[in-house]
Amino acid sequence: MVSAWEPTRTRGDDVRNAEGPLYAENVKLRVVAVGLAFFLAGVACAWVGEAWLEGVSSQTVSSVGTALFTLGLGTIAYEVWLRRSVTREMLAAHRLSIDLTRAGILEINSVRDVDWKDFVDSNAGDMTIVVPHARTWSAAHAQMVCELAATKNFKVTVCLLDPSAPKEILELYGHRTREYLAEVEEQWRRGEATARDRSGHALRIEVERLAAHTPHSFYRKGDVMWVVLHSRQRDHSRPAILCARTGHNDGLFDWVYAEWRACKARVAAQATSKGKES
Repeated sequence: MVSAWEPTRTRGDDVRNAEGPLYAENVKLRVVAVGLAFFLAGVACAWVGEAWLEGVSSQTVSSVGTALFTLGLGTIAYEVWLRRSVTREMLAAHRLSIDLTRAGILEINSVRDVDWKDFVDSNAGDMTIVVPHARTWSAAHAQMVCELAATKNFKVTVCLLDPSAPKEILELYGHRTREYLAEVEEQWRRGEATARDRSGHALRIEVERLAAHTPHSFYRKGDVMWVVLHSRQRDHSRPAILCARTGHNDGLFDWVYAEWRACKARVAAQATSKGKES
């Protein structure tokens, strides 16, 4: 009995599956052989039409020869060059798709083109924002995040650069870094107070500080995050990568989040060690 989920197998299927690449190579050789036969037949017809025939017969045979010649040449060119070129491109694209899927990458965009409200509103779970200070981003979106946190009851953790970090770290972000950090923290506190007054609900907004340099920022909402690369160029739109949790270390989400947690643990251990020494 043949199941509806199991297509009927023929002897030809078994032969093809058993031979694998050898069968495919034989098919290619046959196609090239047929193309070569058309090519030679076209040459022969053109020669016969020109050398042995006259009038309408000569024109007809020559035309047939030209058609066969063109068909044969096209078949050979397609099989030898074009098909292999297209196959290589398709295989490369397929491998890239597999790599992106394994890394959990969903989208690559410019940070200025990300729809942040839709990102926060459409993804479930708590939110973690890890940035040096993100003064411009916070000014534009802190209030929106706080209001959504009030209505949807999710926790927001904002991790900023520690104003007491070593001078060489603070100077990576400009000479006004401490001023910007105070301004950003005030934006979040003000957004929290406004959202609480409007909704009547208590919010879970936590501002942390990290005395370390990170090469990227990230905005996590549940199991997805935007990873934004840092730039030393002013007024330059930075690339942003949307990725999802994969559950393995090859995933961008998992790697970035684990790196942040490891960085926090290392900084905490160093602070504890210094405290004991003092």
